[in-house]
Amino acid sequence: METLIVALFKSIHPVSEQELVSKQMERQQREQRAALARLKEQKAKKEKELESYKGEVYKAIRGESTWDKELLNELILDTKKALQDTNTEIAAVQKELDEQERTAAEIKERYNKVLTWVELFEGSSLEGKKMIVWQLIDKVRIYRDYRSEIDLKVEFQQLCELWNEGKKANKTEKAA
Repeated sequence: METLIVALFKSIHPVSEQELVSKQMERQQREQRAALARLKEQKAKKEKELESYKGEVYKAIRGESTWDKELLNELILDTKKALQDTNTEIAAVQKELDEQERTAAEIKERYNKVLTWVELFEGSSLEGKKMIVWQLIDKVRIYRDYRSEIDLKVEFQQLCELWNEGKKANKTEKAA
């Protein structure tokens, strides 16, 4: 069991924190920031359009506009609705971006915790190693033919999957 844990830890160490988090998360965050910027630009255009219509209403009141009052009212209502929808979209995209940033911070925190375990495991007593293994492994099943299955805890399993993705992305970049 100890050799298995050591091998698992050795496979983890080569992937840097930057590689672990940055590849996919940063791409998603860039996309969300671009969407947010696009929506804010759209909001500014709608606000300007709304002000233009309001200015035209003042002209219509004074009799200086060729626009129909009903048409202006309809345009103003449509623009206000579009502005409200844009504000809703901005809030949703901002919420998603905040969630992604929080997730990235959690992944970094988990990574640092596991790296601490790696360092501690190598120099620990048997009791210390048991405590570390307890943090990583959920279940161990041993069968009659000496075959065994190990279920990692969900948090650690997710980190291992991210490490594997980071390794694959790294190999792909080096090959290109």
